Amino acid sequence: MTLFENGTYCEFNFTQILLDENEEELLFSKFNYVIVGPLLVVVICLGLVGNTLSAIVFLTSTSRPRIYYYLITLAVWDAILLLCSLFLYGLPVLFIGKFYPLGSWVAIYPMIYMLSNAAHSGNLSQCVVWATLWFSH
Repeated sequence: MTLFENGTYCEFNFTQILLDENEEELLFSKFNYVIVGPLLVVVICLGLVGNTLSAIVFLTSTSRPRIYYYLITLAVWDAILLLCSLFLYGLPVLFIGKFYPLGSWVAIYPMIYMLSNAAHSGNLSQCVVWATLWFSH
């Protein structure tokens, strides 16, 4: 029981709540580290391999329909976006342990962020063009 200044008692254990919140926050930070750190890097590497293979297949194909060029461009924009997310999210978490950039990351962060926004726009425009061509025939 806890005695308050006004003379009342409370049977609720506030210390246990504070400990539970700290343990929950620690568990959440470990979960975020695993998801954004090693798991994100694995997904990015798999995406880069997939984009490279699809670009090679489309480039070495004997018949080259017009849509292949759009798919190659989409694979390139997607690879750029994956590389940007590797530098913006994956590597800082692995090397620094935090989401936000510190130290030398601060110098390159704005440039990579700008390239990431351009890659988002490129991906979106290529998807719109691809869908327009696909459904118009």
